[in-house]
Amino acid sequence: MNPEFRRNLLLELTLHRLVAMPLILLLLYGAAGLIDYGDTVSGIAGFVILILLVAWGSRLAADAVLGEVAGRTWDSQRMSALGPWSMSWGKLAGSTIFVWYGAALSIPAALYGGNADLFELLRLLLVGLFSQVLALFASLAIQRLRPERLRFHVTQAQIVGLVGALILWNLLKWDYTDVVYWYGFAPGNVEFSFLSGLIFTAWCCFGIYRLMRAELQFRCWPVGWAGFTLFCAVYAAGFMPGRISDFVVDTPGGEAILQLLMAHIVIAGLTWLGAFAEPKGFVRLRRWRDTIRSGSPREILSVMPSWTPGLLMALVTGALIVVTALLSDGRYHYAADKYLSAGLGSAGIFSAALLLFLLRDIGIIHFLTMDGRAKRALLSALVYFAALYALLPTILFALDLEDAIPALVPSPMGNSVVVIVPVLLQVAVVGGLIGWRWAKLARAMQSA
Repeated sequence: MNPEFRRNLLLELTLHRLVAMPLILLLLYGAAGLIDYGDTVSGIAGFVILILLVAWGSRLAADAVLGEVAGRTWDSQRMSALGPWSMSWGKLAGSTIFVWYGAALSIPAALYGGNADLFELLRLLLVGLFSQVLALFASLAIQRLRPERLRFHVTQAQIVGLVGALILWNLLKWDYTDVVYWYGFAPGNVEFSFLSGLIFTAWCCFGIYRLMRAELQFRCWPVGWAGFTLFCAVYAAGFMPGRISDFVVDTPGGEAILQLLMAHIVIAGLTWLGAFAEPKGFVRLRRWRDTIRSGSPREILSVMPSWTPGLLMALVTGALIVVTALLSDGRYHYAADKYLSAGLGSAGIFSAALLLFLLRDIGIIHFLTMDGRAKRALLSALVYFAALYALLPTILFALDLEDAIPALVPSPMGNSVVVIVPVLLQVAVVGGLIGWRWAKLARAMQSA
């Protein structure tokens, strides 16, 4: 048996807990049965399963690694002979085994009564599993940044799991008569939603494995995040324009542009997230530069930042949008609002602007975090982004300067000069600041 899983079993499934859980549940469901019939028992059991797996289970999963770090036992576990996959599923399954024990005891009560729904039970179990997997993934991502005040970050990781559970819960609100339009196909909503939830849960498990490899000092290529980014781009593009019926495509090429544009937006967003969450600093960047100069392809891939493949994918999708727009002579427009009418060329301008804004933001993140001694640099970056993307555009809107907003926020509307030139200048300024800080840190390290 997996040593980590066995250790967690001994810690979580004590004799007191094994006896107390069924007794408490029996009293709860017995009282509900005396008050009303099976429907009440089934409803309470479903709520109990949700609380156990989502609220409690996500906390346990988030604390599985960060709790070991706080207790100063994580370093000894990292030095053990246990591999990343064994450590990953041992932590995930072992730390949450008690809440799954309670959920398993509640399944007969959840299926009790005339209105019991097996698919509803499956939805509860899938949402609970997803929240736990996502919470553990978030805790490992936070741990890579070596934060302070670990208990607070356990709560942060749990919040990520709870938000993910809420999103999946809403997506799995099944309408048995509804269908989903995806790349021209029309699968049933129940089957498509459940399969999508399983796939994204599997991706989170793969992410846990990749982060655990990094924690255990295994060589990691940036294929995990790149693969997930590509999958999400292809997945999201399938809903355009079939799902969004307000878009009217008048010409050949319009549908392809909408799908590419959706993929481009998803790739840019996930690349931004990867650049924000990945460990950074002058030493890491210099190591990457030196490896590019003299290393082998395997060594280059092993030190490459995870956001680099996403940036290349964004460049490719942006170029495809521009080329497709130039080859198309027609127009698409948003039927609900005539003021949003735009030529296909606007999609190309927007994709180019989005790519430049992505470059600017990655530069700002690295400028603020290049000095490894800087504290709360990521929080400072969030404050700056809030000012750039929300506060300043709001001020411009209040001053009736809406035409200047595309200089601060990617927009498909507006003059191409206003959309492209300001952000191009911002990229140049940020690049200059990075060069200045790089030279300053290099001189400091040489003198030391």
